Amino acid sequence: MGVGYQIEADGLLYRVVDDVAIAYQAIFTSALVDETTGGPIVSVPLLSADLPKLSLRVADGGLIAGAAYVEQVFPNLSTAPYTFHVAITAAEYDDATLTVNVPIAATFPVQETPVVMRRKPVRLQGRVVKPAIVRRCRAPSSRARTARRRCCATRCDSGTPPESLFRPCHSQRRGPRAS
Repeated sequence: MGVGYQIEADGLLYRVVDDVAIAYQAIFTSALVDETTGGPIVSVPLLSADLPKLSLRVADGGLIAGAAYVEQVFPNLSTAPYTFHVAITAAEYDDATLTVNVPIAATFPVQETPVVMRRKPVRLQGRVVKPAIVRRCRAPSSRARTARRRCCATRCDSGTPPESLFRPCHSQRRGPRAS
């Protein structure tokens, strides 16, 4: 036993001997980086670890950390290395896993490389509510030139949006020519 000290509580004196000294401290730190921008991710991630008694935290700027009582989580740290995994889930991003390697007799916190988060592909859904018909411009021949003017008031290369290029063609169709 170690040397103790006395404390007073409720008018009584107690002799206290500390047999175990433990400290709650940061185990690892890292950052979550967006693959396309190189900056912090835009959504709030959810973290989970396969190491019991590890408390995980998220800070502004995509910073993440894990903290625990070192003597309880790594009882044989002076003789054995440890490895654990942190699962990262964030909206708009693919899931990722951070593997933390704690070497023998490590000094804490262990600095891990930033985790690059890849965005999920964009998925468009919907339906067409207004059809747009775009007619292809052909090289006008002498016969088709008058019919073309009659059917389409605007030219295809005029730069107008496709909705305005649709003009109904109300020409009277003639039958086959008699030769």
